[in-house]
Amino acid sequence: MIVIHHSDILQGKVALVELEGSLNSATSADFEKYVDDLLQKNFYYLLLDAKGVDHISSEGIGALLYIQQKLSMKNGYFLIFNLTDEVKSLCEILGFDKVFRIAKGRIEALEIMDRQIELREKTDGENSDAGITAIPEEPDRNIFEKSPAKEEDLSFIENEIVEDEIFEPSREESEFEPFIVECRMCKSLIRIKKSGDYLCPDCRNEFSVLQDQTVRF
Repeated sequence: MIVIHHSDILQGKVALVELEGSLNSATSADFEKYVDDLLQKNFYYLLLDAKGVDHISSEGIGALLYIQQKLSMKNGYFLIFNLTDEVKSLCEILGFDKVFRIAKGRIEALEIMDRQIELREKTDGENSDAGITAIPEEPDRNIFEKSPAKEEDLSFIENEIVEDEIFEPSREESEFEPFIVECRMCKSLIRIKKSGDYLCPDCRNEFSVLQDQTVRF
């Protein structure tokens, strides 16, 4: 059995969903339906408070993957926080801590969500071609290119990526126009200022940016 309820936060843009019980084959379908109902109500940003989840099975993991995919298709964002030690260890063993964006507590989760909403809303509509690059849907592709971006379109971004620079750019940094990429693993938006090797600041996923601004994950 699982108990599900939610509240609207951040000016009604985000659904904060709280679970109590086990997320398994008997409850996953109900959870997926609950989230589908939220999507029908145009909630595309979801925070999952998992402190009440005492057990999660492979079916439960599958439900979380399903939800993340659905939200990603809507340019939304899915974030989990307050995982119990048991569930967190399971995610780490299976490698899903690199797939899901996981925050430690509510404050960190709210800060991350607020940042991601700002980035997505700023680059939506008239700025939709200002540098956000779509992730290839084919599983065997790992290269994608961006649309041209203008510096002024990206001035709102405050959080820059933590990077491990392996080589120096062959051209002046001033000639490299900043742009935004979406992490293939956790779907976070990241500002890129120059070519080099990078780590996503949220999930630590590695990727590289070439001089022609092609991104390789």
